[in-house]
Amino acid sequence: VTDGTSIWVVDDGSSADKVFKYNLSGTLLGSWTIDAANASPTGITINPAHVVATAPAATFTWSI
Repeated sequence: VTDGTSIWVVDDGSSADKVFKYNLSGTLLGSWTIDAANASPTGITINPAHVVATAPAATFTWSI
């Protein structure tokens, strides 16, 4: 998902679930590990103040 200046990606990785933030040129700006209790993220959305990732049975929100 993009806010027009950054691209946000959620990854259900084999070793750690993470949220990644890239600029529009593809340069990594940062990443955050999702707590192991919040496993298997399946989607992501943003609003001006939060990043929200979803998993099969929950929704997780981070302030940005």
